Amino acid sequence: MSETMSVQWFPGHMAKTRRIMASNLKLVDIVVELCDARIPQSSRNPEIDKIVGKKPRLMLLNKADCADAAATEQWLTYYRKKGIPAMACDCRSGRGVKNLLPAVREVLAEKIGIDQTHMSKIEVASVGVSLDVLFAIAQALHVAPYKLLDFRE
Repeated sequence: MSETMSVQWFPGHMAKTRRIMASNLKLVDIVVELCDARIPQSSRNPEIDKIVGKKPRLMLLNKADCADAAATEQWLTYYRKKGIPAMACDCRSGRGVKNLLPAVREVLAEKIGIDQTHMSKIEVASVGVSLDVLFAIAQALHVAPYKLLDFRE
């Protein structure tokens, strides 16, 4: 009698991680996908596009100092043409990391259709927020508008 052994190609810990990511995605405003600048496409999770869906996203190519600069620029162009904002950095030395928060703000400002400088003013409360802007932010984040005003932890 010949028995064939079935091989589980998708380990349980990967399936569990995928489920956790999918369930926690509703808790974040933007996904920052970190990949290796030397091998950006092969260092990505092949299911990330399906998991992230239409959530705002920023591609961060780390270890850019170890990668070919021209190739990194080509990859940045590739992702941007696909509609995914992208930037290069080196987390170890800190090169480019200071650009992350402004890039996140820009992506979120584009998503809700307001000027990034206005978004910064909203963050520091130096400008009032109209109901139109409040509703646009809520719609972009897929939350009820009143949730934006709930400051309890």
